[in-house]
Amino acid sequence: MNESTTAPSLYHVMIAVGTENQLQPFLHLGCALAQHKAGHLTLVTVTLDGQRPAWLNIPEACQGIPIEIAIKQSKAPSEAILQAARDGQPDLLLIGWRGIPSKGRYLLGSTLDPVIRGAPCDIAVIRTDISSHPKKILVPMSGGPNATLAIELALTAAPASEITALYVARKELGQPEVALGYTRLQNMLMTWQDNTRVHPKVVQAHNVIAGILDEARQGYDSILLGASNEGFLDRMIFGNVPQTIAVQSTVPTIIIKRQSGAVQRYLHGAWWRFFNVFPTLTVSEQAEVYKKVHRSTRPSADFFIMISLASAIATFGLLLNSPAIIIGAMLVAPLMAAIIAIGLGVALGNLRLLRLATKATLKGVSLAILVSFVASFFVVIVMPMGSPPTEVLARTRPSLLDLGVAIFSGMAGAYAVCRKNLADALAGVAISAALVPPLSTIGIGLALSSLNITGGAFLLFLTNLVAVSGASGITFLLVGFHPERGEQQRAKVFQRGIVGVIILTLTISIPLTWLTIRSLQQTKLNRAINQALTAQAQQYNFEIVDWQASKAQDNTLRLDITVRSSHDIHYQETLSLQKKIALKLQRPISLQLSVIPLRQLDTFIPPTYTPTLSPSPTATPTQQPQPTSTPTIISTSTATTIPTVTITPTTSPTATPLPSPTATSTVTSTPAPQIGIVANTKGRGVLLRALPAGKVLTALPEGTPLIILPDHLLLKNIVWVKIRLADSKEGWVAAAYIQPLPEGHQ
Repeated sequence: MNESTTAPSLYHVMIAVGTENQLQPFLHLGCALAQHKAGHLTLVTVTLDGQRPAWLNIPEACQGIPIEIAIKQSKAPSEAILQAARDGQPDLLLIGWRGIPSKGRYLLGSTLDPVIRGAPCDIAVIRTDISSHPKKILVPMSGGPNATLAIELALTAAPASEITALYVARKELGQPEVALGYTRLQNMLMTWQDNTRVHPKVVQAHNVIAGILDEARQGYDSILLGASNEGFLDRMIFGNVPQTIAVQSTVPTIIIKRQSGAVQRYLHGAWWRFFNVFPTLTVSEQAEVYKKVHRSTRPSADFFIMISLASAIATFGLLLNSPAIIIGAMLVAPLMAAIIAIGLGVALGNLRLLRLATKATLKGVSLAILVSFVASFFVVIVMPMGSPPTEVLARTRPSLLDLGVAIFSGMAGAYAVCRKNLADALAGVAISAALVPPLSTIGIGLALSSLNITGGAFLLFLTNLVAVSGASGITFLLVGFHPERGEQQRAKVFQRGIVGVIILTLTISIPLTWLTIRSLQQTKLNRAINQALTAQAQQYNFEIVDWQASKAQDNTLRLDITVRSSHDIHYQETLSLQKKIALKLQRPISLQLSVIPLRQLDTFIPPTYTPTLSPSPTATPTQQPQPTSTPTIISTSTATTIPTVTITPTTSPTATPLPSPTATSTVTSTPAPQIGIVANTKGRGVLLRALPAGKVLTALPEGTPLIILPDHLLLKNIVWVKIRLADSKEGWVAAAYIQPLPEGHQ
């Protein structure tokens, strides 16, 4: 519903009123501004039924000024007012505030905060007890753009008033700060230097709020206060100073804020939407969380016992290379609660809680390192180890990914502490944060006198400590914890704590970024090496067993490759392989190739046996012992330098491959049965069959004594021989697995 008394003009003032006692003082100020600038005025009120309130009447003092009345029907006054501002595009929005401090995440209230944040124009928040005819107005100034807007409004709305532009100098800085204050005021008031109604004034005080409140008691009718630049730390709206002054001042107050840019309003809105994802805790819930967290800052005997046990478990888990044991140590450790308490101390600006939590954390950390050092020291003495286990080395190379894990773990831990129904989630948070294993790794590094292990593990723990405490502090802010407004000491602790966390995080990020870049480069190199080797393995018909890459002092890449091949690989093939890998990687390499001969045997298909018959008319084939193949190692070490795309290999020694003996089988004339044993089965034994390749009678272990009968048969290139066992059982066995005994052993 809209009602207009006359056609609109250039300057537009919009007034949002919700109660009858706001109407007269707001209209007086709005009409004075509209009349001075030859503008027009829009009066907006929001009701549940969309009907015009009975008290909404235009006073005679505003007659002759174009006024439009807009009645909005809505259950959400802030949304309706913002929509009216977007539609009407006013130059200035006047809105009232009852002067009652808000609880939780809002500064001025659930209606005012969204309007202030999203208004597409200048805005003035007015306490309902504002004077209609102020004679003496105080305008505090510190150099921001909002203070100059306050001067303009004061001169316009109260033509007969005297305006004092106030600068508060810190008392501890003495007279030089006073002189500097006058200089700053002169620069800020350059536009009004000829206006006799504007008077600069500098006062000394221990803080800005105290100085403004003390001066306001010196007979001023109202205060026009520009919004400060402290908005980000205090929900990005007005900041702590204007809200505190408006609450504590006995003088009526107007808070002025210039129009925010579209980008800034969008960012504020995005931040607020993110902010609203987290539920706000009530005062009683906050008190309960505080008590729970505060208890963790006073470590008892149980705390130290569990820290010691967790450190010992983690130490043995690391030395045994067992992830399961390490996870168990994470669940046992109570260190997470003390670190989360640091975050709550920062969020509340509670210096005492912060000190207690820091002391508890340091005590737990020191004890964990000491226990790990003692345990690993004795283990190293009893069982000297070669290279450190992989679980130890994994905690010596932190990266930015570890920082990200720690940040989200801290947020999850703090949120779980705040919600009763999520207490079970703390176990998972303890595992993801992984606080104790790095401490145990530090102890192991000290026991091994390894600076690399100790330093890397310390960096990982420091990353977890800073990220978890900082992220938990942010989470506590999001659910409603913050320093009490007006308590300057806590505000300072809060601000210094936030700045300290940011500085520490940025400092830690420098080595983490360097390590992350190195890790990515190594991963890229390993992928290229693996692709090159895979491609060459198909061409040279060998199977890659393992490879290791390292850098020589001359920046040559050294490759130690172990392959498995069914054929011999000679020097020329090795040299060709080196050239192709070097071309693929585009860098000089030295290559050492270890070849393991490959022979595949199938238990269901015995090896092919080709007998050689003697000229005797009666041939009795006798399988001679089959020698075991000897592994042939081809070791080639060559270094190449690539000034251009052409690879020039240098001369390097090459081990001459040893000839591998081959199995020979002969058929000799045997007039009588011969004694033999089951052999050449590599411990698997052989099957006794009723007929060659027929039904299986039994399995004969290797070394079983037997009698070789004269009956032999060649079937599908396999020589079968008939045997008799000690229990007179007869059957057929592949001749390749029968070894006749010399006459002396028969």
